[in-house]
Order: sequence, then C-alpha cells, then structure tokens
Amino acid sequence: MKMKLWVMMLVLAGMVAGCMDLPGTGPQPTDSPTPRPSLTPSPTPTIVWFPPTKTPTPQPTPAQPPQPTPEPRPGLGAVLFQEDFSTTSGWQNGAFEGGTANFGNHSLSLVIPDNAATIISLRRAAMPDAYYLEMTVSANLCRGKDIYGLVFRSDGGLSAYRWLITCDGLTRVERWRPAEAAVIQDWTYIGQGGAPLSLRLGLWLYGDEMRYFVNDVYLFATKDPLLVGTQIGVLARSTGQNPLSVSFSKLVVRAISGYVPTPIPSPTPDITLTNTRAPTWTPSH
Repeated sequence: MKMKLWVMMLVLAGMVAGCMDLPGTGPQPTDSPTPRPSLTPSPTPTIVWFPPTKTPTPQPTPAQPPQPTPEPRPGLGAVLFQEDFSTTSGWQNGAFEGGTANFGNHSLSLVIPDNAATIISLRRAAMPDAYYLEMTVSANLCRGKDIYGLVFRSDGGLSAYRWLITCDGLTRVERWRPAEAAVIQDWTYIGQGGAPLSLRLGLWLYGDEMRYFVNDVYLFATKDPLLVGTQIGVLARSTGQNPLSVSFSKLVVRAISGYVPTPIPSPTPDITLTNTRAPTWTPSH
C-alpha cells in the first residue's frame, strides 16, 4: 500500500513538472517598446534680400585714333615786310617824358634812367587786319617788376592792346582805352627773366583772336573784339627802383590767308601757371 502511494506521488510530481514546461504557462518576457521616430523640423529657408548679380566682364575700349594737335599759327602766308632798324625812319624816337627811344646797332632801344615812367614808340605805317609778327627783344638792364613789351592795334593815341613782360618772368595782356585799363589775360609765368636776356616774341592776329609765342613756344590765346587800330609799337615801363634798358630788333611780319577759325589750342604744357602776386602799377599814358 505504501509502495502504491509512493508511485502515485512520483507520477503526480512528473505531471506538475511537465505542466511548468508547456508554452504559455510560465512567465512571458516583457518586450521593450519600440521607440517612435522623432520628427526633425525642416530648416527654414534663408531669404536673400539682395541676390548677387553677375558682374559683367569688362570689355576693352576700342582704341581711338589720335587727334591732330591744332596748329597754333595757322594760315601763315608770305612775308609782308621786314625791318632791321638800320635807319631812323618809320618809328617815333628821341626824348620822351621820363626816357628816350634811340636807334643804334640795328635796334631800337628804350631807356628809362631811374624814375617811374612809361615810354611807347609807335611805328607810323599801318598794319593789315590780320598778320603774324615776330620781333626780338633784348633786356640789357632789367630787374624785378620793370616791364617791356609790344603794343598792337593802336589808334595812334590812347587806345591799344599791350602785351607786357616783367623782368622776373611774368606776362599779361591789357586793353587800354581813354579812362580804362582792362586785363585780357592775367599774369602768367613764362619761366625766363632777368638780364641780360634775349626773347623772340611772336604775335598772331586774326579777327578777334590773338595768340602769343615766346621763343617759338605757344603760350596762350585771347579773344577781344573791341580795338581795331592799325599801328604797332614797343613799350618800356619802370617802377623807378632801377635803370631800365631794352632793345627791339629783327621785325618780320607775315600775312595770314585762307584761315578758317578752329578751336583755340591749349597752352603749351611746359608753361607753368602760378599764383604769383601781380606787380602793382598805376595807369599812365
């Protein structure tokens, strides 16, 4: 009886053990929850307020053909007359108030001893309306603000243009009429002054155009229609500080023909303009 009870207990234990091994009857493993994918926000597009533009490739500038330099002395024709100042005829000479004008050594010399004065010697014969004039001026005694130069389109009296050159190398052009002295071209530095000194002056006139040269170098041009006199002359003016002596020689006058007005050329580059203080002067006749 005991043996039978033991066997039944063993059988019962085996059945319990078998039941524990059946699927679904024991504890089940716990599955980890699958993480849900997170949404990454799309980047906000950047607004380009000023989008870059394509820079154009520079193109080479077509070469311009060189322009001819205007001829500063156009229309020069035949020689009208020459004067070597070998005689005393044709020009005012002798004693003037404050100085003298005398011939000698193929030149006309203006001398002012030691006082402030202006002397002008005019050529008596009439000049044509248009011409190119060259004359040599030699400064023998000349200092500071003393002046020499040419007179042109004079009526034989007070009306005339005056081309002035100072002994320290400045030049300007004035228009003189009774009770009036006006500046046509203000003081310009020409780079040559003192004494002894020799300059070849050139004056080109056509209508109201006037062009000025020193030693064949073009200085500048002016325009003024007011004076139409037909005489030329030479001039000296002293401040009275020092004796002044200048001589004029080798006058040559040529015709101007076939000229058609063209743009006035620019001043020669090597002529330097400065703000040099103008000489003081008192109008005198």
